[in-house]
Amino acid sequence: MKVIGINGNYGSAASTALDVYLMADSALQFNRRPLFLPDFAPAYTAQAALVVRIGRMGRHIAPRFAHRYWDAVTVGMMVRATGCEGLSDAITRSFDGAAVLGTMVAVDELSGAIEQVTLEARVGDTLLCRGNASQLAVSIDEMIARLSQYYTFKTGDLIYTGEWGDALPVTINDRLSGSLDGRNVLEINVK
Repeated sequence: MKVIGINGNYGSAASTALDVYLMADSALQFNRRPLFLPDFAPAYTAQAALVVRIGRMGRHIAPRFAHRYWDAVTVGMMVRATGCEGLSDAITRSFDGAAVLGTMVAVDELSGAIEQVTLEARVGDTLLCRGNASQLAVSIDEMIARLSQYYTFKTGDLIYTGEWGDALPVTINDRLSGSLDGRNVLEINVK
């Protein structure tokens, strides 16, 4: 399984060039399981992302067919270690548990087109972000088409479509939560 992350794909300042990084599958932190912050960093931050699950194998996918290759979405959060001297970017953003993943919602269960589905994420009681996929600089279908030129997609691969909103600090005893159109899909306690 591949876990693909995209940097800076939301908002008016986003670029249409994809800044891509890969994470180990051990970076995944599944819904309703506690996230244990490792002690190698003095602080951690979280940013929300819309996460897309690949539903079938494909390579060199044309943009007009890309919608056939993803079958579910959820809210995810990227937890990043900060203040780490001498550690690579790969370690600070893809340690075990860094890619928080909500419960997947099948595309056909969504209330409308993905561009209209409202995503909301919180750290504790603080709103981290609220918006929808229409704010993506590169659409989901275009992203899949571009990435498929370099990677063979397999069933179950995940794409974190870009960190969204400002990074908020995450500390022990915080609760990370997220929803799609008011449906709670993510709830994780930080230990």
